Amino acid sequence: MRKSIVMMIVLLGFVVAILTLPGWKEADERGSGDNVRTATVSKLASADMDDDNGEGEAARDMGSAAQLQLAAPEKQDEQAGEILPPEQLSIALAEMEDGFGLRFGTGQYVTLLGTVQAGNAIVHMTERSSKAGDSRIYDAVVVRPETGEAETYPLFETLGDSYDYKGSPQLYPSGNNQVWFLKHSLDNEQLSYSLMSLDVSTGGLSTLVPDFWLVDQRDEAERDDFIMQGYPLYDEQGLLQKLMVTTFRGEMWVLPWEGGYSPAVYDSPATYPAFGDSGSQPPRSLLFPSPDLGRFVYRFVDRNQIMPGNHYGVIDTGTREVVGVISMEGTMMPMDNGIQWNEDGSLFFLEYAPRDDTMGMSWDNAHYVFAQGIDVYNRDGKLVRSLKAPSAKRINAYGWVDENYLLLEVYTPRQQQEDGTWWKEKVGYQLYDVESGQAEGLKIVPDVREMNEAVQKLDGFGHDSQSFLLLDRSAGQVWEPGVKGYQWHAHENILNVYMDEGALLYRWDEENKTLEPAYFDKEYALQAVAGEWGVFWHRSADNEGPTIQYIQLKQEETVRRQDALPQLPSSFFYEEPHKWWDAADREVRKLEEKQLRVKGSSRYGSLLLTALPGEMGSRNGVIHNAYGSYEVSFRDRNGRNTVLTRLDGIELEQDGEVGEMRSFSFRDYDVLFFQAKQFSYSTGFSGSGSPLYAYAVTKSGEAFPLSFRYALPSGEADGERISIVQHAPFVRQGDAVVMQSILDYEEGRYVLEWVPDMEERSLKLIGTKSKAVEDAALSPLMMNYSLHLAQALRMTDNAFPDDGPMNEERLRELFMDRAWRNPGFQTLRKAGAQFEEAGNPWRAFPWPAIGAELMRPDTIKVTFTFNLIYAIGKAAHLEGTLKQIDGQWRFYDFGTLKTEDWQRDVIMPELNGLLIEDKLEL
Repeated sequence: MRKSIVMMIVLLGFVVAILTLPGWKEADERGSGDNVRTATVSKLASADMDDDNGEGEAARDMGSAAQLQLAAPEKQDEQAGEILPPEQLSIALAEMEDGFGLRFGTGQYVTLLGTVQAGNAIVHMTERSSKAGDSRIYDAVVVRPETGEAETYPLFETLGDSYDYKGSPQLYPSGNNQVWFLKHSLDNEQLSYSLMSLDVSTGGLSTLVPDFWLVDQRDEAERDDFIMQGYPLYDEQGLLQKLMVTTFRGEMWVLPWEGGYSPAVYDSPATYPAFGDSGSQPPRSLLFPSPDLGRFVYRFVDRNQIMPGNHYGVIDTGTREVVGVISMEGTMMPMDNGIQWNEDGSLFFLEYAPRDDTMGMSWDNAHYVFAQGIDVYNRDGKLVRSLKAPSAKRINAYGWVDENYLLLEVYTPRQQQEDGTWWKEKVGYQLYDVESGQAEGLKIVPDVREMNEAVQKLDGFGHDSQSFLLLDRSAGQVWEPGVKGYQWHAHENILNVYMDEGALLYRWDEENKTLEPAYFDKEYALQAVAGEWGVFWHRSADNEGPTIQYIQLKQEETVRRQDALPQLPSSFFYEEPHKWWDAADREVRKLEEKQLRVKGSSRYGSLLLTALPGEMGSRNGVIHNAYGSYEVSFRDRNGRNTVLTRLDGIELEQDGEVGEMRSFSFRDYDVLFFQAKQFSYSTGFSGSGSPLYAYAVTKSGEAFPLSFRYALPSGEADGERISIVQHAPFVRQGDAVVMQSILDYEEGRYVLEWVPDMEERSLKLIGTKSKAVEDAALSPLMMNYSLHLAQALRMTDNAFPDDGPMNEERLRELFMDRAWRNPGFQTLRKAGAQFEEAGNPWRAFPWPAIGAELMRPDTIKVTFTFNLIYAIGKAAHLEGTLKQIDGQWRFYDFGTLKTEDWQRDVIMPELNGLLIEDKLEL
């Protein structure tokens, strides 16, 4: 469920004269003459979108955004009186609620080759075929998301359609608003490659190294080669100094060369071919350069150039001479990421396992292996240290901590029966000193707040490893975020976590040491992150070119105000009573006077809510309903009763004859909350709020109401109550009471923090947090898992997930043993089996799950809710937790089962009014 809704139409750049559009804003031309136009995002009140040029439809697809023509003018259009290039890149921008979108013109079939950040700009390199199909055109699209500006710069064009240019001209940010890229050009059957630089602020192009590689297209062997990979070298200021370029067949250059251009580079003393045939996607490099590019380790391949060998060479990059050889005889196989150098290039490690006992996964030309040993070598390939895993364990290097220390994972391997894949259990961490050969065990800290401020963040890369770790070397502690490495990647503190139903982005806050949801999307792939902006790409359904979206990544962090009260939306206070007490229904009756309806227990006495004359009542299953006026009184420990206030026109809804107030103890006083609608499992589906009142009871025996202090768009407010739709139990956090409320279906949940002030006799709002991103990510996931759970409970008379019902073996794999053995789950399962055996339809089905919340990135707490017994509305609630285990969400545990008490004829009395309590494991 996407939150990105197009709110208004915006325009960019200039348009062809045949499109007449008010509201366009054209900026000054910059850079190299007329070959660039700058546009800014602006609002359009109205637009007449003509389709005379065949491109109006693409503009309308972006919510009526106009189509832009951005390129070098080449010829004069006599009718329009405008200079119109025949092969210009066309884009349109449209403003959205949380960012803006960019789409390329209809019929241009643009391929996105790369996306990088250069200063405050995002640079996209694109490739497209000419309309005649006889050339390929390359452009740079430079977007500045903070200002809403965009430019396009033509880069180069390669003629000819009979040659397959493998590889792509990759982008490399070089600092100072510069981006390096590789240009290829065809001249008289000769394909040449040059290293170029683009100034993203002006569009100016400069040649750094001309024609460093010439390929004769008439030679079949030569034309089968292509640029495979580039390895950049940056200095301490982040400026790109050198680029090591390799080809599939093993040619290699370090650009630019010392002392300038040298033709002798064509006569390479040795070649080091890539691993895999040209059909492997992608072909995997066998070359692992040191950080300074002065050395590289090369993994030799067998004669067929497909299967990797177990022999390595340490090569001097400048001379191409072999300075060291490493042989891992036929029984050994390397780890998935190959060679890992330390930061100064003095050491590297190689992980290995027996070939017949790898405990990993392999496909095509990639391997994931659980290592039995780790060898550490110096810059010349000489063995420095050799580590072995303990008996029945495996070991992997998580990564380098500094030039001499490695962080190790030690774990128990476990094979999944379903597909034979291997996963890590009982993971522990050690800090290994290469110089001394000594290892120090590290304690895993469950709460990041227990760690000191001086911690080091280490990014992971291995199969089934944490995406990152926090290490406190002085205290010997490590903290795991709960996000595994196989879940996409970590980039600039953004974690892209696979959620089955889409990607959930987390942002790691270095300062506050928190990991919070930042964005959820079901369809778009993350391309880049620049500050607060995420760049996403998706090819449109009509295959008319990719769409790029710029989304402002809003971390769901608590907004706290010191100088003023946090603001709440006005819709927090929407209440819509059903007025059942006015209905002529046999269930509505006048209740006895002076009945106790709600009680609150304090250390210093009790709060009592008592009905006044005229109260009306009704009961619908387990829910007790009442309406009337009530008296709130305080009874101290000596039995003296003091009336505090009178509440008129209150609708009560609770799951017992006498409800309970929530009580929280502070130093010398207690705070109690009376919620007019409260029961053990709040449905949260009514869409209207429930009044909430607060009271204080002091150590001296005094009791009084507390007002709620907060801000609205209209200003500060101080009211006797607030309205919420209960979503989760209230909790105490430090000096604050934290509660959750559903605002509405669009806004989702809010978390509110209140601090009591006894002098002002108030609860002051100090923090708010929107949980909309988290809800968007969890809602489709919970719907699918509610259906999986319904199938396991034999509720077969309902819909299934998109991929249909699972077979029994696969379904059982979704449940951990502790969840399967839960007494409440087994009770419902047996009931479903009885219906199934009798041949009667149960007609039970899941309602939307209640209170789904990410306790941490790999743990979800939720209450599953089902409509029981012939769909007449009788509800069952089962607490549950899901964990992401072995790359998939699984039912980890179930807790308490509670079913409604149905007072009419009961079809299945064994399911009536059940309360089966069981502790829920997180």
